[in-house]
Amino acid sequence: LGGYDLDFHWEWDEELYPELPARIADLHDLGFAFMGYFNPFVTDEFDEWTEALDRGFLPLTPEGDTYEFTIVDRNGSVVDLSNPEARDWLRSYMTVAAEMGLDGWMCDFAEWMPFDAQVSSGTGQDLHNEYPLLWQQVNKEALDGVHGEGNALCFNRSGWTGTQALVPVTWGGDQETSFARDDGIATAREIGVGLGLSGIGRYGSDIAGFSSVWGGSASRELYWRWIEMAA
Repeated sequence: LGGYDLDFHWEWDEELYPELPARIADLHDLGFAFMGYFNPFVTDEFDEWTEALDRGFLPLTPEGDTYEFTIVDRNGSVVDLSNPEARDWLRSYMTVAAEMGLDGWMCDFAEWMPFDAQVSSGTGQDLHNEYPLLWQQVNKEALDGVHGEGNALCFNRSGWTGTQALVPVTWGGDQETSFARDDGIATAREIGVGLGLSGIGRYGSDIAGFSSVWGGSASRELYWRWIEMAA
């Protein structure tokens, strides 16, 4: 809150991360994989927004306007993945990242398709549950196309029936650094049990939690217990 925030940008920021391809190569030489991050949002602060508007790759409101909403503290929308051309366009950015040396990434979000949106396939309500599968398929195709099937890693948070065949690892989102039942370590445990019963074979969570908004910093005890659970 009020600190570092993530820019939803699909391209390498050469100012923020100078010489990134060389640094990735150095890490590969040391035996490390290098992971990144993608989500299906397009925000109006980057060139992708203009591209998406010009090519009709964003959902429309019932009145026929571009469907815009607030994403964290930004204005933007989500790619209409029921449009094959929009999927190709998004995949092109992912392919560039994989060719730069990324061995995979977190394929985040994909549950924000509004029910009343108008999309290429019909309505947002009809697309809502399928949308995470289309998102995961695009990620898989980009990574497999560069690295070969099974040689890169994409891990998701959202999903639906069929996710098991598309994404090798699911993770449980952002827990707090606490023992609390509402959003702490207990939540991560119960998410894992539920995913296992749903046929998800591999699951992970952020050890000791992701954020310290409500409970303060993680304790030594919380770290050890979470490591035990993760193992």
